Amino acid sequence: WWDEEDLLGPQLLYRTLEDADTQHRNFLVMGPWSHGSWLRPGGDSLGPVRFGSKSANFFRARIQRPWFAWYLHGKGDGRFPEAQIFESGSNEWRALDTWPPKNTIPRRLYLRENGRLAFDRPRAAASSSVVGRLKASDAMHTDAFDAFVSDPAHPVPYIPRPDDGNGWNTWLVQDQRFVDNRPDVLTWTSDPLAEDLTVAGEVVAHLFASTTGTDAD
Repeated sequence: WWDEEDLLGPQLLYRTLEDADTQHRNFLVMGPWSHGSWLRPGGDSLGPVRFGSKSANFFRARIQRPWFAWYLHGKGDGRFPEAQIFESGSNEWRALDTWPPKNTIPRRLYLRENGRLAFDRPRAAASSSVVGRLKASDAMHTDAFDAFVSDPAHPVPYIPRPDDGNGWNTWLVQDQRFVDNRPDVLTWTSDPLAEDLTVAGEVVAHLFASTTGTDAD
């Protein structure tokens, strides 16, 4: 789930192969790992996040070993769940017969005015205009759009500087709020959740953007 090099690739690969999987040989496993850490001992934590069990050991012994035993040696029954997914938070493995899982409820989150993030749809945007040019210090939220000035010469970092070289494989689980005070970063914040929320399945973002320059961060 926290592959710092290619989180989306395995999911796209599964989806693409699934469309032509007439012999039911296409399966998906998603674990709580950085890139390749499923093959290293342990897997009970990633950076500051604790998982309550040695997830990498579990994967190799309970998922990978039976797979190779069947396909290389014909041992076992060859029956595997369509998807075996580690659910963080509850810190449990889920064996599912479909992916995305059945009985999920589609929810939409909206980027709202004044830096709000909400499940309720925004009202129709009123006509709005900005007089003059945005300055480098401007990052603004309006009813109609949000805007900031991007400077490619000073890109937004994904880990705090300076870095000792150990931040690369855990940056996806690190606190990203160190960039919130930059003039080229916009942040949207929801109200506190009133109940537990489990996110499962395919997460899709629809972003509508325009730029006055030839490139942007």
